[in-house]
Amino acid sequence: RFMLVECNVTVAVFLDFLKRLMHNWTRNIFLIVDGHPVHKSTAVSKFVASTEGKLRLFHLPPYSPELNPDEQVWNHLKNHGVGKQPATGPDQLKRMIISHLRKLQKLPGLVRSFFGTPETIYAAI
Repeated sequence: RFMLVECNVTVAVFLDFLKRLMHNWTRNIFLIVDGHPVHKSTAVSKFVASTEGKLRLFHLPPYSPELNPDEQVWNHLKNHGVGKQPATGPDQLKRMIISHLRKLQKLPGLVRSFFGTPETIYAAI
């Protein structure tokens, strides 16, 4: 799942994302997050605790984007999607990004491959 926002990612925005992520999902969710202050906020910690283990956050070490499987998504987006197409403005760019991310949602094998790089394989174990 993904969520595209045109504003700063605040605690409220991240909590909205977490709630959307969990909506109608019956299995446990293990989410890898970076060191953004929002990810470490008290409100987020309280929300995660309220899920009684259904949602767990795993924090990456500082300054380690190569360990974040999300970076593989953005690399794919840049190299095989949006980065190769001209955009006439922000609205078209947004549509292109959403379209590419929706295509990725339908390619679970490709998404799994993002967890198979030497730097991100830890997340697949």
